[in-house]
Amino acid sequence: MKDDLRSNLGVALHTGLRKGCDSTLASLAHAIINLTEEGWGLYLEHAVKQLEALTGNPTPEVIVQALQTANELFYGDRKSIETCTDRVRASQEVQALYLAFKVMSDHEWYGMSCYLPALLEREEEHK
Repeated sequence: MKDDLRSNLGVALHTGLRKGCDSTLASLAHAIINLTEEGWGLYLEHAVKQLEALTGNPTPEVIVQALQTANELFYGDRKSIETCTDRVRASQEVQALYLAFKVMSDHEWYGMSCYLPALLEREEEHK
């Protein structure tokens, strides 16, 4: 189930950046995701952990806070980078994604996460 959530989360956030946001910064984050080989997956691992810890039907505010927390944890997780094939490239990808996400406004975070309430609801039904 965790792999399904990770895959679905990746699609939902990636799509949310393109359809739920209309900013240059969101487009930059979307482009960085497209260029990453391992960095996006590392972020998603942390995001899954944060979202799985939520209970019931979390509000959009709680979901955004979980994603922002995942960004901070993801940036500080040097052990995960050590497992990557190309550690230098993975480190650069992590830094680029972290910085793009760090400067996004709350409006952009809400746009990026606009598909998550429905996704989390479906995940809860399958538990």
